Amino acid sequence: MKITGLSQAIKDKERVNVFIDGEFTVALDKNTITQELLFVGKEIDNAYLKKLKDIDSYNLISRKILSWALSRPRSFSEVKEKINKIISNRKSTSFNANINKEDLYKYIADKLDKNNINDTTFAAWWIQNRVAQGKYGKARINSELIAKGVNSVIVKRLLNEYYPEDTATVENLLVKKFGVTSIKDIKDVKIRARAYRYIVSKGFRVL
Repeated sequence: MKITGLSQAIKDKERVNVFIDGEFTVALDKNTITQELLFVGKEIDNAYLKKLKDIDSYNLISRKILSWALSRPRSFSEVKEKINKIISNRKSTSFNANINKEDLYKYIADKLDKNNINDTTFAAWWIQNRVAQGKYGKARINSELIAKGVNSVIVKRLLNEYYPEDTATVENLLVKKFGVTSIKDIKDVKIRARAYRYIVSKGFRVL
């Protein structure tokens, strides 16, 4: 079999239509074309064509994940969910839906880490954004990051590094909502209980 034509795909500009023996056979990522040195006139066989589809599945997911992950920091738990979504939604015959996910996760993780996209970067970004919002305490942020699959050791270290004391933030929240700087200053028992629940729900210690 011989590659007789290569043309850019219409729907996805990063894909290339590959024609073998005069007929359209498969669409491959540009990265696959470059990586495998594919050109018009190159001889291939069925075994190599299958290998190309496996290689292309990795390249396709890598491209989509990198583009998505670079828009903002992501946790690797989010990355896994995205990978699984891409795989389940991909219907192309050129895509290997039975790809080894664990090997793929490791491959993608290495690619992301080289671009400084990892759980540490993500957690630092998340904490700094939450601190800037001035609404959430350590306990709340800790729970959010653990839920996103970030290791508790990483979370604890970064909270200690980036999170300031709660006192001023809690006072500001109480002043805005209840007109006091401390829950102890609220005389009404029911309002005091409501203020307590409010502060705790935000992940703060009670003043």
